Amino acid sequence: MPANLEVFKFGGMQAALMNIRAAYDQTVYLFFPISMMYYYGNPEWYFKHVLPFREKFYPSVENTTKALPQDHSSLRQELDRIKAEKFARRMERERLQVWMQIILLRYLMQRTTVSKRSPIMTARLAFPCIIALNHPLSNLNTALH
Repeated sequence: MPANLEVFKFGGMQAALMNIRAAYDQTVYLFFPISMMYYYGNPEWYFKHVLPFREKFYPSVENTTKALPQDHSSLRQELDRIKAEKFARRMERERLQVWMQIILLRYLMQRTTVSKRSPIMTARLAFPCIIALNHPLSNLNTALH
């Protein structure tokens, strides 16, 4: 009866290559995280790459609130101040949009006199600008003349 030689199938050169591969895998698995921690944990790298982005994402110490309102009246005052700032920004944005629409209307009025665009297309493009002329923010009717 012949002997079972399947046990020695991975002997010789294949066993040595498998051991080399296992040693390589272990060194990569061990030293890759250590090298990353060494590189990115370096203080020079932190000051060069992290601190500039921190200044962009987080407000400076001067712009942060140091004393939060504790009682109802100071909380109400702070809320009113924030609402007033938001309203002022919104009014400024609307005012700029109105002026941009006026500029667009002027451009369309000059262009329609020269081009052969249909009056219906001109009216469709100029309609938001005409509505903006009646906007209550300021007397914009005089801006066209």
